[in-house]
Amino acid sequence: MRVNLNGMTQRLSRFSFPNGSSLADVLTSIQSQGGRPYIVGGWVRDLLLGVESTDVDVEVFGIGPDCLADILERYGSLDLVGKAFAVFRVSGSHVEFSLPRVDSKVSEGHQGFEVTALPDLSFREAARRRDFTINAMGLDLSTGCIVDPWGGKAHLEQGLLEVVNPDTFGDDPLRVLRAAQFLSRFLLVPGPELVKCSRRMRIEGLARERIFVELEKMLVGKRPSLGAQFLRVSGWIRYFPEWASLIDVPQESEWHPEGDVWNHVLLALDHAAGIRTGSRRTDLLLMFGVLCHDFGKANTTVMAQGKLRSVGHSSAGVGLCEQFLCRFTGDKELISGTKKLVKDHLAPQFLFQQGAKPGALRRLARRLAPEVNIELLERCARADYRATGFDHMDAFPAGTWLLEQAEKHLVRTEPAPPVLQGRHLIEAGLDPGPLFGELLRRAYDIQMETGEKDVRVLLDRVTQEHVCRAERG
Repeated sequence: MRVNLNGMTQRLSRFSFPNGSSLADVLTSIQSQGGRPYIVGGWVRDLLLGVESTDVDVEVFGIGPDCLADILERYGSLDLVGKAFAVFRVSGSHVEFSLPRVDSKVSEGHQGFEVTALPDLSFREAARRRDFTINAMGLDLSTGCIVDPWGGKAHLEQGLLEVVNPDTFGDDPLRVLRAAQFLSRFLLVPGPELVKCSRRMRIEGLARERIFVELEKMLVGKRPSLGAQFLRVSGWIRYFPEWASLIDVPQESEWHPEGDVWNHVLLALDHAAGIRTGSRRTDLLLMFGVLCHDFGKANTTVMAQGKLRSVGHSSAGVGLCEQFLCRFTGDKELISGTKKLVKDHLAPQFLFQQGAKPGALRRLARRLAPEVNIELLERCARADYRATGFDHMDAFPAGTWLLEQAEKHLVRTEPAPPVLQGRHLIEAGLDPGPLFGELLRRAYDIQMETGEKDVRVLLDRVTQEHVCRAERG
């Protein structure tokens, strides 16, 4: 396949460098010194998919690392991503330059490689070290041809994710998780060699931060269920025991015709993917909330009076959710917010059925804050509701009601702020001290229950209660 080089030059000119030069300028300089630059990896894959890439990897054949470094230094300060194996980035750019190289496994884990740069290596041999065939293509900037020695283009057209080299794929266990996120993001199916290789691999040696990054990418993909099913078929779901425990946990077919809890959660994840906001933080909380929302069913599902019940599964899932997340991240805000979504994921339906009063909405908003809010909880509950498999469940009446009521009472995105402040107590002649906190908390409780917004009413109420307690005590 050949691409239009004039159009490609314009496309690459969007990538600029601190001195004002474009990537096309840098590539011309490399070619003038005898280098043969190829755009490689994800950028070529995304080009074939019609997706814009924010980063570019350039592999330069025919010149050594010192020569490449000398060229790049003309365009800005050079970051040595890996000088020993010739990987460079000009500070402030989104372009990474490297020389063709070969890897040798020397120790366990994702980084246990000895890398040797070989400028005169053939493109085919250089691409052999890559993980998947769809990432092993290159755009030859001298000819405009896409070089595809391992069949990546055909696999992309077939919707297949397959390994380049089964003999070395297992050297890096992170590749299994990368496979899961690629399947989710690009709507692919795993090839037989990928499944076979992954079943032989183990997660040991991977840093939890790297695991979390790949898990996040899987969850924010177009269909997270594809990545999740791969984790199951590859056997890697065993490293996520709280999630794995949902497999074959039955549900009452009257309410859950979609099958076991595992299937339900996967459907919910895919529904959640369709109602994301575009905010990374909010969407991450949503996806982890949906992933974890039914963890508690594994321990609470019983047959009672001829029906499958999971009473208390929301509360039971909170600790399992924390246990799951803490294994991969120290992000306290994410953990706390996800736990709140798990604990209250049934609240929209319950409040709707009960025709809850404004005080219940205000208390819910207060419980969720500050990490999450009613609007996000509704999205989580909506994904859960739509994952029940009923055709008529496109709408979510409880969610519509909840959002309308929350908007009406001004608690849709955050709880009402406390009306009574410490300065009001001082103005009333009270001396600052431990009593302040007690009075302010009680005033806020009253405000949540009644909706009272008058400072004087709240002040009178809490001071009178305090006097009465003192007299009784």
